[in-house]
Amino acid sequence: MHPVDGAVEREAERFLFAQFDVGEAVREFLVSDSGRYLQGVARQEISEAVRTFLTCNPERSADTVAAAHRKAHRARQSFHWMLEAIETGQAAGYQLQRLDDMERD
Repeated sequence: MHPVDGAVEREAERFLFAQFDVGEAVREFLVSDSGRYLQGVARQEISEAVRTFLTCNPERSADTVAAAHRKAHRARQSFHWMLEAIETGQAAGYQLQRLDDMERD
């Protein structure tokens, strides 16, 4: 193997470990007291936005509807990013396991 190829492989492996570590950290955060609190706040914000959508007159409350939409989207998007980090970390973990299995063979 060429030295450059080995360096690239080591860098790729470090990147996979970093992705795995971030995914695990996010997963651990979500099950912590702080993570559960933030999940509750996000659910509450989404519920409030839905109530706003259902109770306001959209013809007279365009700003209210837009603000509720932004609030619900922000809450939903923040958890989407966290779940994406967890999924990416899991995929990295599977790749690392596969690389480890290949090295043992």
